[in-house]
Amino acid sequence: MPKRRRIAWFSTWFKDGYSRSLSAYFSSRLIPLLNERYEIEFFSADFSGPSDIPCFHYLKAFEEHRSRPYDLFIYNLENSKSAYFARTHLALIPGVVVFHDLLFGDFGPEPILNSAWRHTVKKFHSSAEPFPDRAQEHRQSGPQGYREAAFAPAAVFMNERSHEQYIREVEFGLLGRSERLSYYLSYPIEPFDVCAGDLQAIDRFRVGIIGPPRIENRTHKALLALQKLGEASELHWMVGSEEERKLASDLHSEYRLGEVRFYTNGSPEVWREIAANIDCAMHLRFSVFGQVEPYLGISLMAGRAVLVTDFGDSCYLPDSLMFKIVPGEIEAGQIAEVLRTIRTGAVPPADKISAYASERYDPGMVAEEFSSILEQSFSTMSSIMQNWQALEVQARQEVLNEQAAHSGPFKDQFRELGLL
Repeated sequence: MPKRRRIAWFSTWFKDGYSRSLSAYFSSRLIPLLNERYEIEFFSADFSGPSDIPCFHYLKAFEEHRSRPYDLFIYNLENSKSAYFARTHLALIPGVVVFHDLLFGDFGPEPILNSAWRHTVKKFHSSAEPFPDRAQEHRQSGPQGYREAAFAPAAVFMNERSHEQYIREVEFGLLGRSERLSYYLSYPIEPFDVCAGDLQAIDRFRVGIIGPPRIENRTHKALLALQKLGEASELHWMVGSEEERKLASDLHSEYRLGEVRFYTNGSPEVWREIAANIDCAMHLRFSVFGQVEPYLGISLMAGRAVLVTDFGDSCYLPDSLMFKIVPGEIEAGQIAEVLRTIRTGAVPPADKISAYASERYDPGMVAEEFSSILEQSFSTMSSIMQNWQALEVQARQEVLNEQAAHSGPFKDQFRELGLL
């Protein structure tokens, strides 16, 4: 039997069985499907991880790598401070990066805020390039993860909009534009036993929405549309915390709507429970930050009638299987009209929706695609790591030379040790 490739997998993990982290969701679905094929060891910032594979604190990664070198490092990055540790380690050892987000809400953790990453890339390509002055200030140009993308010879994107942005805008990295590897990958989502009821026969129209009452989530438009609908509805609203629930409850009260149930431990696992018991799911979002997956995929896998904002990732989805809402002044009216249409039963067949979702999100298929990405990455990363290790040797020597230059009476000892 051939020896399994060794992989260092960086990701957040679950706490108390639930997590809003897309990294944790992705890792929990794929690692069990890949673990027989690869020797995976898991690294996090809090010692958490899957129970059936070795798990370490990320600060131990260098030690483990020296002991038994990994063939590949995989980093899961998202717009959350929980991913800071992975963003930090990526600056030390490049690898395959799974971008759950390409736009971040900040410039990252303290150790890399003043990162001279552009100089590092130039030095990687030319040993004659001088190291930058460490007192120099290096500003970031914006919230885009271009620094992280530069150290990702192979990049995997969990939404198509980010992948297109990467192809269009990222030009600078360890590999040239024509050499680098980039891919779009769907989230893995388990199938449902689809059971579509008669929407005309139900007493209460059950509607699910996601997210706190912020303008980008369009919840104010959704509630106004339900008010315009003018009939009994049962709202299932998933938020992420008790504070968000209070804000959502206050907004809901303003519209004097019917029954509502709030879910405060918002996560893909909780949304899956909701999607199994609603008639319609609203995945409305108008923002360049964040995305609607995997929640949208869960609703589609359940065969539910779905509303999405005609913006960002949703533009890539088929018009025939969902209702696309144009954001703006008439948005609430559009939503109300679509809800009336859904209420009459004039929706795509549930089995057709779930069949499409199965082709897009099937866990086995996603695992095969990701495995294929890894196989293509091994040889590329092998040559990258050889050059990276040579750069590390130069960097260590540069630091020693700098220390020796200020060592005064210890210069003879430094020469004796071969450091000068």
